[in-house]
Amino acid sequence: MKKIVTFAVIAVVGLMVINSSRVKVMTARVKNFINDQESIDYQIERASIIVNDLDVPIDKCRKNEAVQRNQAEEIDRKIKTYKENLSEQDETILAIREALNTDKPTYEFSGKTYTRLEVESDLARKFSRRNSLKGTIEGLEDLYAAKIQAADAMLARTQSLMNKQNELHISIEKMVAKKELLDTLRVTEGVELDETVLAEVDKILQDVGSKLDVAEQLAMANVDEIKIEEGTEDLLAMIDAEFSN
Repeated sequence: MKKIVTFAVIAVVGLMVINSSRVKVMTARVKNFINDQESIDYQIERASIIVNDLDVPIDKCRKNEAVQRNQAEEIDRKIKTYKENLSEQDETILAIREALNTDKPTYEFSGKTYTRLEVESDLARKFSRRNSLKGTIEGLEDLYAAKIQAADAMLARTQSLMNKQNELHISIEKMVAKKELLDTLRVTEGVELDETVLAEVDKILQDVGSKLDVAEQLAMANVDEIKIEEGTEDLLAMIDAEFSN
């Protein structure tokens, strides 16, 4: 029986020795796992920071768009005012030009009399100012178009950055979910290995227990038969007398 117990102890110790290599492998895997964890966590955190930092150019594009549109609105107001002024000047110029179709020495405007030379000189000045104003309006219209184009470009850039940011957020979320899944699978691997080792120990202990049961049965078989020898009756009488009271 002592030999069987000794065998069980030796078997368990042997199993521990055999599995020591597994422990080393597991330790190495755990270290690699920890390093991988730190590297992956760092990369995910770094990617999240970069994606979140896109808020800065997005806000900048929005502000630039707002500035361009505000300036475009101001230019548009000027264009409308200048066009009204231009329309008034055109009416005045056309009225004077119509009057000059009649060849006469003097002309009367607003209760005042002017010579033809004075009228022609005044008409030339008015027409020059009118052309300058028209050129200003055309320049403002070009500037207005450029402002609107710049604002639209800023809007498109903002939408593009926002879409890209959303895509990257989704990619990071998928990456985190995948990492958590892999972490879960790795933890499950460790649990399965431990259960395998325990199952092997349990099997050895069952084998040892079976052998102990067999040894016990053999030992009991040797004392199963009781031989009645001389003096047994006296012994029984003594026992009966002892426990009869």
